[in-house]
Order: sequence, then structure tokens, then C-alpha cells
Amino acid sequence: MDVLELIRRIRTGQDEARAMEELYSVVRSELLDRLRRKIPPVLRSRLDGEDVLHWAFIKAIGALPTFEGSSESSFLGWVYKIGKNLIISMGRRLSVAQVPLPEGSGDGKPAGRVLAGQDSAQAEEVVNRDWIETMLSKLRDKEAELIRLRHLEGLSFEAIAERWQSTPGAVMRMHSRTCERLRALARSL
Repeated sequence: MDVLELIRRIRTGQDEARAMEELYSVVRSELLDRLRRKIPPVLRSRLDGEDVLHWAFIKAIGALPTFEGSSESSFLGWVYKIGKNLIISMGRRLSVAQVPLPEGSGDGKPAGRVLAGQDSAQAEEVVNRDWIETMLSKLRDKEAELIRLRHLEGLSFEAIAERWQSTPGAVMRMHSRTCERLRALARSL
């Protein structure tokens, strides 16, 4: 069913529960993988993409009276942006920035924890990932996959070569050419 029709049904209370289920199903199929890719590695043990999507959807439903979009993509973009903001917010949480201190008075117990500064790198990383994804969309699929595997997932050239059934040298050459293309794209912006 059409997203805008589902929104209309939710707003008017016409079979609201079923419309919400259908809308969540559409949102999940369109956005879950994209939001999972936005979660920085440092947060992956504490934050799940499904949770982010669920929270974003709940926030969107709560603010549905203020939604004024005129297309399915505008609603999906709105939920996606809420999800990205939630990820950034989680990255800025002080608990994520806790740094354990070395052992204390010789009794084997840690001295405590200190909170790292508010200017956390996690929020910046999410913004950088967004820019990177935009740039990668301008590359060929294989080139974009290489950059994702190497720089976003941290795989070695050897691991990528094994995955692709290639040689590390071939992967390194492709990486070099792809990075040069990316630099040229960045200069053209």
C-alpha cells in the first residue's frame, strides 16, 4: 500500500494498528540496512540498527501531525534523518566516552572512570560517513564496495582479495585508482 495512504489512515484512525504495522514494514525494508551502516564501529556493541529504526519510527509516528511531505521518499527521508540524529546523539552520550583509568591504590581495583570531553569523535564520524556514502554513490559498484570494505569495515587488502577471489596486488591497484577517482570527485565539488 502507498505510504501516504497509510499515513492518512493513521491520522484518521482508520484501522490504525494495521496501517502502522504496514508502514513500519515499508520503512524497515527501505531504511534498516542504511541505518546499520551509519552506526560507527565504536557504537556497534551498544547500538543495534533495528533499535535505531524502531526509535526513529516511534518518534516519527509521535510527530506525524507535523509531517507535511508530499511523497513516499519525503517520509522515508524524514524517518532516516531522525534515525541518523539518534545515532549522533548516542555517539555524544557521555557513557560512550567513558575511559577506564589504570588500577588504583595497588588493591587490584580500578581507580574509577573519567569522562572524555563532549567533543566526541563519534558524532563527527557519522557526519563523515554520510559524506563518504554520498561520494561512494558516484563510483562504480565494485569501487564503492572496495572503499567500504577497506575504510569503513577495516578489512585488509588480503581479506578483500580472498573475499573477491583475487590477489592482494590487484586489490591494491584497484584501491589506488579508486582513491584517485575519489580525490578528483572531491576536487570537482
